[in-house]
Amino acid sequence: METLIEIYKEDIGVGNILQKYLLGTRSSAPTDFVAEASSLDRKQVIDTMHRIESIYSLATEEEQEAMLSYLLHHARACEDPQSIEFLQNLNNTDPIQSAANYYSGTTAKNYAHTWYNSFNTASYPNMEGMGGDCTNFVSQCMKAGGIPMDSSWYCYKKNSTYLRPVNGT
Repeated sequence: METLIEIYKEDIGVGNILQKYLLGTRSSAPTDFVAEASSLDRKQVIDTMHRIESIYSLATEEEQEAMLSYLLHHARACEDPQSIEFLQNLNNTDPIQSAANYYSGTTAKNYAHTWYNSFNTASYPNMEGMGGDCTNFVSQCMKAGGIPMDSSWYCYKKNSTYLRPVNGT
């Protein structure tokens, strides 16, 4: 049940992002973006995803990550072709190919050297209780080196939603 609560909190965060960019831009009655983003109503979720598409390029990287997470949670479940296409377009960039222009192995190595024996808890959670941190740590190093994330690979930020296996063995 904790995962659903975390997803709900992330949905509220997306509603707040939409409010930040869209409040006051509509001529009709004001929309409660937080209520719509956290709604279980399919139409309201689809409306939220369409609004995400309209502001995505204006948002900060952190806001884009939150909106991407929202799309990943909801686009396919709602079976909305426009949102699925937008999500696919976001994923069309091959992170390894595009990273060749600005990837810094030295920066990745320095990050790894700094954090190999401890956790960067200011930005990322300690995942030892979930079976280890190896995959997440490598993702953090890749990101530090300059490889951009998309939904095909990503490193979890602190306070993200984690799906926890019932049995880790």
